[in-house]
Amino acid sequence: MSKLFFCAFIPFLNEGLPYGNRISLYQLLLDAMPYVSPLAFAYILFGIYKVLEVRNDSAATGDVKVYWPLEELLHHPSGWKKLERIVLFRILPPVIVLVLEAALLTKYHYYDQLLWDLLGTVVIFEVIILFPFILKGECIGCSHWVFIVVYLVIAKLVFLLTIYIDIDILAPKLGDIVNGLWSSLLTAAIVVLYIRWIQEKKKDTETTSDSRLDDMCVRRMLSSFNRIRYSYGIQIEKACQNNSTSLTLLYAILIYESLNRPLPIRKIENLWVKITRCTATVGIAQVKSSVPLTDVQSIEKAAKILEKSEINNAGSDWDSLIYRYNSSKKYVQNIWKIITVLESRAHF
Repeated sequence: MSKLFFCAFIPFLNEGLPYGNRISLYQLLLDAMPYVSPLAFAYILFGIYKVLEVRNDSAATGDVKVYWPLEELLHHPSGWKKLERIVLFRILPPVIVLVLEAALLTKYHYYDQLLWDLLGTVVIFEVIILFPFILKGECIGCSHWVFIVVYLVIAKLVFLLTIYIDIDILAPKLGDIVNGLWSSLLTAAIVVLYIRWIQEKKKDTETTSDSRLDDMCVRRMLSSFNRIRYSYGIQIEKACQNNSTSLTLLYAILIYESLNRPLPIRKIENLWVKITRCTATVGIAQVKSSVPLTDVQSIEKAAKILEKSEINNAGSDWDSLIYRYNSSKKYVQNIWKIITVLESRAHF
């Protein structure tokens, strides 16, 4: 530990010493491993998530604030596609990273600190993820707490795995890691340049996306519209009349929000708000509230947010209203896709 503490002063300690008495960098890395590995592997896991978010347009994380693409929601109404992506993008990465960390630590016989290092990796990773929310003073959503518990359980299971299975074969020698740093840096530079080039080419060739939906998607969208109208039609019309709100705009938002937040999830969100008193999006309209709301109450609040949209029927005015729900351009595009279908196919 003393070598780790004086790491910053190595150049001064080595000055004037005989070569044989100099501190070995290899031994220094070996001594520092159990203290550095939680931080290093937490940032590796964080980097993996950042890559996945960019590659999958943030839908991979499965976070409560993430809205899934409309076409995917309509093509996979059962939710199995969501579950598949959550497993692949939220569960599998920490399993891989924690197994590799455990393999490296067991290879160099750090058995006593193994569990604490794995748990430390999870804690540091979650602190990195949640730090922006803490700075903004926002409440931590229910799904964040669920995944914190899941990751801690994964860390414990990986620790138990090392008791019964010899996994140190997965870990490279520390010397090989050091020797591979230069080639890794060169490879990373090439990959980054290639990705940048691909992105620029994509921007050059990108055309306006086709807003049309296939027949199956349209049928499912209209089916969702009919279910909402059957359950809340009278309340929706009354709320729109009281606030001069466009029926089409309100229905479009309700359809998209209900597809992303089916009834069981809305009940969990209401329960979470009731327990924590945090502000979260609740109800079928997914409006912000610090108290539980029924679907009808959320509809009334949504109609108030969208007030005068019946009078101001211009596209730019509606865009600004939609942005109140989600400041993502793709969210606005998805709402307009639903509006287009409702205006041409729905019968109010």
